[in-house]
Amino acid sequence: MTHAALIAAYKPLEAWLFHKALPLWADVGRDKSGGFYEKITHAGVPTDDPRRTRLVARQIFAFAAAREMGWAGLEEASCDDLIAHGLAFFHERCVAPSGLVYSVVRHDGPPPKPGFDSYDHAFALFALATAARAGHDAPQQEATARAMLAAMKDGFAHPEAGFYEGQPPAGPLLANPHMHLFEAALEWLEHLPGDAEWGAFADSLAELALRRFVSPDTGAIREEYGLTWAPWEGAPEIIEPGHQYEWAWLLIRWGRLRDRQDAVLRGQHLIEIADTHGIDADGMTVNALDADLKRTDADRRLWPETERIKAQLIAGHPEQAALALTALARHFNTQLPGLWDETLHPDGSVLSEPPRGSSLYHIICALREVHRAVQAA
Repeated sequence: MTHAALIAAYKPLEAWLFHKALPLWADVGRDKSGGFYEKITHAGVPTDDPRRTRLVARQIFAFAAAREMGWAGLEEASCDDLIAHGLAFFHERCVAPSGLVYSVVRHDGPPPKPGFDSYDHAFALFALATAARAGHDAPQQEATARAMLAAMKDGFAHPEAGFYEGQPPAGPLLANPHMHLFEAALEWLEHLPGDAEWGAFADSLAELALRRFVSPDTGAIREEYGLTWAPWEGAPEIIEPGHQYEWAWLLIRWGRLRDRQDAVLRGQHLIEIADTHGIDADGMTVNALDADLKRTDADRRLWPETERIKAQLIAGHPEQAALALTALARHFNTQLPGLWDETLHPDGSVLSEPPRGSSLYHIICALREVHRAVQAA
């Protein structure tokens, strides 16, 4: 019965993904001269903004995940063509001679933002892992990823664990990019089970999160830290329900891989925190809480709903995942099918902004997990 509810909530979204969203982003969202567009307006027109490396990386993942789920691609551009299209742009435009990646690039001309950004590096490592798993010159992707990780450690490694956000070091240090570095390491371990380097990297990030990121007062994951990984004193503490779900998904995965029940229990507690304090009366996930877990931002962005789906599934709560799928679907009521509203206000109105291509990663990552759960049921 529980999986029946999950399947019933999932199937309309799978149809929307395969027949509306993926064809639109594979066609209109693909820059035929290289890479992908950052946004498509609600009129169906791409915006020609500078390209973030994280966007290129996320689109590589999205089409690799779609391939895994059974979407073939367009007649003129298969999933493999789309993955190769993204990889060509990534290797040609995003990778610096140092082995690091530029944060923001253009399809022509020098990068407008060449500095180090750990978030972009996290998604670069993640995309290379998913491309390797999809069979796209795995030795090249592996060599690029290992060289990148070495360059990151040489230039920006924190003496305890993780990375500074620049040189010379300046605060705050951030949990969010380390969460995605953790995700990338686990993705590499799916491709190379037992690999010592990726395993040690994943372990170091998991231990950092368990040791430093968890508030001793509430058990929630904070966002900002000082240079010694002590809580950042420069701004009000922010607790994001979406990140509680996302960290839960990762820590439970890692805890089961390493037989670490403490990590599994921590992940389950993070889900309880987000369920208790982060879901509003409409059944949707709000943006932010304060240090006392009181609501400070009642808007509902799209991505926290996708993280809620993943967390509920890995915790064995298909009924809760089905409710989150239903909440996610509320973001898809757009005039042009295949797009979405990034933010819904509590009064039901919509924040007017073009949908971001980077959100496709969140959507398809969640739906891939549902697809896997349905296939395994």
